[in-house]
Amino acid sequence: MENYNWYQQLKKPSWAPPGYLFGPVWTFLYVLIAVSFGKVFWMAWQDQIGFAVALPFILNLIFNFSFTPIQFGLKNNILAAVDVLLVLGTLIWGILAIYPFSLWVIYAQIPYILWVSFATVLQLTVTYLNFGKKLVSIFGSQIKKEITNFSTGEKYEMLGGADMVFSDDDIKKITKICSQKNAYDILFKKRLNGKPYTEEDARSFVKWIKGGWNDQTHFVFIVRKQDSEIIGAIDIKSRDLNRAEIGYWADENYRGFMTNAVVELCSLAKGVGYAKLFAGVLARNSRSIGVLERAGFKKIKEDKKDGEDHFQYEKALY
Repeated sequence: MENYNWYQQLKKPSWAPPGYLFGPVWTFLYVLIAVSFGKVFWMAWQDQIGFAVALPFILNLIFNFSFTPIQFGLKNNILAAVDVLLVLGTLIWGILAIYPFSLWVIYAQIPYILWVSFATVLQLTVTYLNFGKKLVSIFGSQIKKEITNFSTGEKYEMLGGADMVFSDDDIKKITKICSQKNAYDILFKKRLNGKPYTEEDARSFVKWIKGGWNDQTHFVFIVRKQDSEIIGAIDIKSRDLNRAEIGYWADENYRGFMTNAVVELCSLAKGVGYAKLFAGVLARNSRSIGVLERAGFKKIKEDKKDGEDHFQYEKALY
């Protein structure tokens, strides 16, 4: 999600297609690629063509499959532009190489080369538009807000920013909270395929926190007691100011503060220009539903996922 959010915030030309179009297009193209490239490799295996004829098709697959890790993993537009040029170049090379041996393989590449040509122009344009530019910061570098546990009156700190530091004790505490039955069953059991939540998972979470603040793609706030012990986390999952999702978890031994944390998050979000926030919640998660409703969120949608009823709550900040 983080990498998707990063790409969504890049400046793009007005003619860029919507994101949902890429999946169906590539599904169709990969079927063509599997059949036509498979034919080429079969011909090479049968010594009907030489290795030099099959080579551009091999390289094309390598460059094709390298694009996603480069673009969304490394977040490097320049390398991605070079890679897509290599995809286009090896495809042209392959068409010329196979021409004397199989015309239908060439015809099968027509949709592929049309799309890759378009994708090349798009990637070069995105690279140019975003060259040397960083995403504008939404929140300040350091955020510190006081929230109150309405049950006990105890004061906690809600902290955010790229400079947050996490100790080994913090890692242990995050692991402990996320292993608690309610949090684990609802948030992590399916994601981890029933495996325990480990300290390595906690370290990955901390890395995700820092990456979000550094890249300005998502924003996680940590709730600490006065003695610095972590008791919860709450986040805005994207920088889409029109409508962004939130999420949270809390130590089950410190109930009574999350509603105020959500209210404070809404205030912070409104202050930097967010228009709406929303949250998804399992219908059986009555505690989280109570938090959202007390914080002013309204249920707008009901659906079923993986055999369970889900609700979606939303709050307009303006």
